[in-house]
Order: sequence, then structure tokens, then C-alpha cells
Amino acid sequence: MKSSSGFSFKAAIIIAASMSVVLAGVSISLAVSEALSGYKSATATITKEDKVYDPSLETTTKEYYVTYTVDGVEYHDVAIDGADPDYQVGKQIPIRYSPGDPSSVRTREHSYIYYLSIGSIISGVAAITFGTIYGIRLSRKNIRVLDEE
Repeated sequence: MKSSSGFSFKAAIIIAASMSVVLAGVSISLAVSEALSGYKSATATITKEDKVYDPSLETTTKEYYVTYTVDGVEYHDVAIDGADPDYQVGKQIPIRYSPGDPSSVRTREHSYIYYLSIGSIISGVAAITFGTIYGIRLSRKNIRVLDEE
């Protein structure tokens, strides 16, 4: 009986690449959290909706504007960076603003990057699992072949 070479090189590459995807997802998630850590919460009212046509993409998107108050100062028709199918003029929504520049507003929907990071973490974990199973099966196959020799 000869000894097996163990885990396959392909499986190790899959696992290493998957781990880097997971780390990238965690890094993005931490960066988004850090970027928003200084922001404060407020409630805003949607005051305006504009439809914007992009001729290069041949698509129409909606842009929303809100009014809100911070420390007694009212901010009018400030553009927000997110859109939700439930948005309509007159609706109150939660926002986050920068204390240093209260006209800098974020909505909960802004964080598509956050969702991308969660997706990369999940897909990375799935790929690590696949790579591990692939490596174990290949190792067992190699052991069986070596046992037969």
C-alpha cells in the first residue's frame, strides 16, 4: 500500500480563493460600517420625485428629495441616494446624516455594497465547503486507487 498525496492542489486553490472572497466581503462590510459610524439618525419627508431619463442606457430612473430638521435647522429638497418601490411624496422615511455636514444624507437603501459584501461572504463560504468536499472526495479516490495497486 502506497501513501496518498493527500488533499488535491485544485481543492487547496479553491479554498484559498474562497477565503479571499470571504475576507473581501468582511472588509467591505467593515468599511461600510465604519463609514456610517459617525452618521446620526433622523426622520425625513419625501417632498419631490423626479424621473430622469438616461439616453445612453435608455432607462428612466426616479430620484427622490427630502426635507428634514437637524438641531432646529430645516433642510429642504435634499437628494437622497436610495430608492424604494414604496417611496412616494409625503411619506416619512428614516435617514442618516453626517453631523459635520447635515446636508449629506444616506438612506437604508444606500447600502447595496453592504448586500454585495454579504453575498460575497455567503458565496465564499459555499465555495470553501465545495472545495473541502471536493478535496476529501479526491483524496479518498486517490487512496482507493493506491490501495488497489
